Amino acid sequence: MEDTGRPEKYMTLHFANQIWKNNLAEVMKTSKTSEEVFELVQEFAKKRGMVPLKLYKEQPGYILNTLLIPWFKAALYLAATGVSDPETIDLTWVLDTGADPGQAPSRSQQTRHGHEPDRQLPEKVYRRRQDRYRGRRRVL
Repeated sequence: MEDTGRPEKYMTLHFANQIWKNNLAEVMKTSKTSEEVFELVQEFAKKRGMVPLKLYKEQPGYILNTLLIPWFKAALYLAATGVSDPETIDLTWVLDTGADPGQAPSRSQQTRHGHEPDRQLPEKVYRRRQDRYRGRRRVL
């Protein structure tokens, strides 16, 4: 940001996934972004028919992904611990959220990149996390 020579004009306009369907734009300022620039970028998004989602400080994952990741972690936990199977978890996700089936937790990352879903992935990820946090109690 400092390298731009104009930190007061530095910020992010992040288009949400499936912008053609979800006209959301995350508008994220930094501690040095001027209010004028922050408002200008929001207006820019609105003029393009988008809904600006305001972030007043920097956040990895913005708003949408910060909300989404815990849901996906919970889906992995449910599958890895045998509470349910990936197909039922995906069906629950699709029916409850109205999401496209390709966006279901066990499919989203893999099918987006042209891979067939790895049905062992939830267990692999959960076991890896379990090893990392051995001895610590974690609530998903």
